[in-house]
Amino acid sequence: MKSRPKHTSKTDSVAKVSVPEKRTKKRSQKKEEKEKKEEAEVEEEEDYEVEEDEEEEEDYDDGDDDDDDDDDDDDDDDESGPSFCLDETLLAFRECLPEDPSPLDHLKALVAFYKQRRCEGCDVEDDGDMLFAEWSDGKNKDKKPKDTVEFTLMRQLMPEEEDGGLYQLRVEFLLRPPPSWPAKGDSVEWCETPEDADDFEESVLSAPAFEALLAAEDHPQIKILFTGV
Repeated sequence: MKSRPKHTSKTDSVAKVSVPEKRTKKRSQKKEEKEKKEEAEVEEEEDYEVEEDEEEEEDYDDGDDDDDDDDDDDDDDDESGPSFCLDETLLAFRECLPEDPSPLDHLKALVAFYKQRRCEGCDVEDDGDMLFAEWSDGKNKDKKPKDTVEFTLMRQLMPEEEDGGLYQLRVEFLLRPPPSWPAKGDSVEWCETPEDADDFEESVLSAPAFEALLAAEDHPQIKILFTGV
């Protein structure tokens, strides 16, 4: 007669462990899992912070580059030359002229000289440094043509000190009046600040007297003077 297979319960096949020991093991496992999870989260946070720091450094470096570029642009835009003393005015202007200058060269040189170089002690904001252009009429009071006409470009300087006087750098063009020289009309143009110098140049270029001067067949006599007024 065959014997019945011995029934094995789950409790028989598993090593007997008390309930407190089971709980302790579970708690230890959970604690280990929690610690591992927290360590992983800390590592992720550190990696994220490092990435953020690197991005901020890159942005900061980019900003520096932009600032350097702006500084370079400022340097490019800054065309100012050295200042000059009042008694150096004539020499400083002559340095701006090309060899054998034409009337147009004189105008452009005077405008550039005014835009780029300041006279010490003459305040532009207080009308202490200005440009002028003036020309004589082509006819006398009796309406007869004049023997000579004059076109003058000026830089007028007025020192700030009391009783400093008034000084003029003058470029004078003397010539026989060409047919297109205006008999009457506006005969003065002026410029109060370097920012307006380009507009002043355009106004002089479009003045009928200067157009007649440029178109004249006879070369004008040119005088460059620096005088007190």
